[in-house]
Amino acid sequence: MQEFPETWQLAGPLIEQYKQVGNAVPASLGFAIGTLLIKLLRNEPVERFDDFAFSRYKNTRDSEWILHFRKSALPGKPLQPRLF
Repeated sequence: MQEFPETWQLAGPLIEQYKQVGNAVPASLGFAIGTLLIKLLRNEPVERFDDFAFSRYKNTRDSEWILHFRKSALPGKPLQPRLF
């Protein structure tokens, strides 16, 4: 998911290797953010995903998220969401 090249080698002790992977940002994410910023600066149309359940403006309050989480639980299997 982090889009490391096939020949990439992590260095250092195991804990440092975990940190390298955990702190990595995929190149395609940077490209997508850069493309969006350029479109916004140029006042060009930006693609919207209105049906995306967890956009910045929908289901972002913890109460909305918990309600959605409980609705999606399997019948007979109550789920208790944990945020941390």
